[in-house]
Amino acid sequence: MKKTIRNKPAGCSSLVRLVAVSLVLAGMIVPAQAQRAIRGRITRMDGTTVDGQLRWMPRSREYLVMDSEGRRYTVAERQVRDVRVMPPPRWKDIVNAFQAKQYPRVIKPLQSIMEEYIRMQYDVPAASMLTQAYMAIGQPAEAIKSAEVAISRNPNVWQDMDFARVYWQALAQAKSPKLRSVLQEAIERGSRETAAAAQVMRGNIDFDQGRYREALVDGYLRVIMLFKNVQQVQPEALYKAVRAHEQLGEHSHAEKFRRILLSEYPRSSYSRDLRSGN
Repeated sequence: MKKTIRNKPAGCSSLVRLVAVSLVLAGMIVPAQAQRAIRGRITRMDGTTVDGQLRWMPRSREYLVMDSEGRRYTVAERQVRDVRVMPPPRWKDIVNAFQAKQYPRVIKPLQSIMEEYIRMQYDVPAASMLTQAYMAIGQPAEAIKSAEVAISRNPNVWQDMDFARVYWQALAQAKSPKLRSVLQEAIERGSRETAAAAQVMRGNIDFDQGRYREALVDGYLRVIMLFKNVQQVQPEALYKAVRAHEQLGEHSHAEKFRRILLSEYPRSSYSRDLRSGN
């Protein structure tokens, strides 16, 4: 739950522009003022580190650092590889409550963390959990807003496969018309992991619409053949390929992918589903 999004230099992708427009139309103003200082460590691109009280300055896109001797200086965003800070108060309790599916209980604390820890390690995990919590209680519009606030503040976050999947799920739950364009950008501009996951998601959309051939050609088979090294998505792609081929009456192809899934990923949840007949 403490996965950190690296602070790589980012261009202004069409997704980020789309998110910015969506937030303006929704009346959500991303705070421009600096949040409170938090103790932590910045690792620069050259590997050197600085410790102290850290504060993200959104207007200048840099970190203000006050060291143990009271000296103040700044570190520009483009110079930062990683930021690590002290965890928010009761962070473990919040994570445990989320994992226990106590979603109403965690919404306000996660909102506070998103505001107080902007670009400070815990804002993106908080946004991911908040998005999932809103989906779980049937509020996909709020889920989308939470994810898009995180994207607007950290343009690189959509490159993270796990966060991107949560965002896409929120768009799918809301039946958002922009889901396909968001997936296409992830396929064209994302990391290999994110591009692979986006193609599986695109396949899922086609599958749910009864477009089984398109789901295979534009989704599952592309991932199986071209993204074999992205093992996180292979079990789902193989399982869905089995189901799509079955729907098309292509049982020999379905059996081929069934054998691959069971032999190469025997412990995955998708293998368990196959063995149980689901």
